[in-house]
Amino acid sequence: MYCDKVMNHFANPGNVGEIPDADAIEIVENPICGNVMYIYQGQE
Repeated sequence: MYCDKVMNHFANPGNVGEIPDADAIEIVENPICGNVMYIYQGQE
């Protein structure tokens, strides 16, 4: 069983989502399983 802190991070992830006015966007794809990850860079 996982501790409460790990379960909290799983249920409420941080640093997740799209940056609408990002300075740069990188798309990383895995052709074997079809996973796609978007990496956004922006200044706050």
